[in-house]
Amino acid sequence: AIWNGTAWSPLGVGSFNGVDGPVYALKYHNTNDTNGDDLYIGGSFRWSTEYDRTSTPAFNITMWNVGCLPAYNTYCFQPRDLGADGPVYTMDLGGGYLYFGGAFLAAGYAYDVPAKHVAAFSYGSDQCYSLGAGLTNTVQDVAVDQRDGHVYAASQGCDSDDCSASE
Repeated sequence: AIWNGTAWSPLGVGSFNGVDGPVYALKYHNTNDTNGDDLYIGGSFRWSTEYDRTSTPAFNITMWNVGCLPAYNTYCFQPRDLGADGPVYTMDLGGGYLYFGGAFLAAGYAYDVPAKHVAAFSYGSDQCYSLGAGLTNTVQDVAVDQRDGHVYAASQGCDSDDCSASE
């Protein structure tokens, strides 16, 4: 839903826009282009549904184009190469990437990227990437330092050599 300053309204046009499960995280991306900004949605769901009741696979993470024009047969949910084989609980943006974490072991639309509980999506190349060996336990939160690009993850432990003591 969107708050416009006085009232809540559903995303897009009509009452059919949405996903078929709980949403745990939202991240707004100001793209500064003519296609409109993006709203990344993470949670535990399998489908996104458009204004015309058309459903698209959306594996626990999807992107909604804020500037979509349903009147011109433009779909608002964009499948891209986003996906995770388990729930997505958190997201943050930095350096051309959407970083996301949760209770998953693989990322990408076809789950073809090994990613233990944390992954990155390049919105420039439309691909998911692993972050080293990943983390042992579910990631509850991620944060990106906008100055140096360091990615912080809130998890319970680490079994990887590339984890910091502050995890």
